[in-house]
Amino acid sequence: MAQGQPDRSRRDADRRGGAHLQHPGGGEPQGGGGPDRGRVSDAPDRADAREDGLGSLAFAFRHCEDLVRAGDPDRYFATLFAPQGARPHLFALYAFSLTIARVREAASNPMAGEIRLQWWRDALQGEARGDVKANPVAAALLDAIVARRLGRQPFVDLIDARVFDLYDDPMPRLNDLEGYCGETASALFRLASLILCDGAEPGGAAAAGHAGVAYGITGLLRALPWHARGGQVYLPADVFRAHGVTREDIVTGRGGPGLRGACA
Repeated sequence: MAQGQPDRSRRDADRRGGAHLQHPGGGEPQGGGGPDRGRVSDAPDRADAREDGLGSLAFAFRHCEDLVRAGDPDRYFATLFAPQGARPHLFALYAFSLTIARVREAASNPMAGEIRLQWWRDALQGEARGDVKANPVAAALLDAIVARRLGRQPFVDLIDARVFDLYDDPMPRLNDLEGYCGETASALFRLASLILCDGAEPGGAAAAGHAGVAYGITGLLRALPWHARGGQVYLPADVFRAHGVTREDIVTGRGGPGLRGACA
């Protein structure tokens, strides 16, 4: 562990058995630093939408669009090709994904991150305390779920998959990495297709699964230096071992020919 960084390792008794990394039943995936690092609230990343009369759904959708434009430009520009009426709900989906993907940055330690993710579970399941819709991302997402007749469980599954991000656990094997990408990137492809079809079955679940895995792995390779600086290694342990690379080589930036071979 790098000096000055929080301990993000998990004791064996705390592990969830890695089930959140696996494709359910061996099939396609289904449905798929912040300024407050020392503080955890019931409504993470809440924007003060009450001031100046901005506590409206229109504001919530604009907030989501701004988040995606700044933090996920690939999906932002892709959404501009969608029918205009579907764009606000697509931006809500992607803003939600971006928000839960950033929980590690916003939380001071894994337990604080777990609490933030639990708030989102509770918000989706109607069990959160306080005014959930004061969080503009939550307000926009809940509107999208109702308007597009989406199930809530796929969003909970997406949250569960992000628990892995909070810790520095190794990614054991290549199929675990594929499972992780299936439960994150593939889930977004799948949910976006449902939004575009007003909740009706669009077909193409297998295509969404494969596209998400390819897109997810590509994104993780691009972000490898950034993740490594934070002590995270998404590259599967069996792959870098086969190329003579250790985790320390990656997080310390030593790299070398072995790392280039592993990434290839």
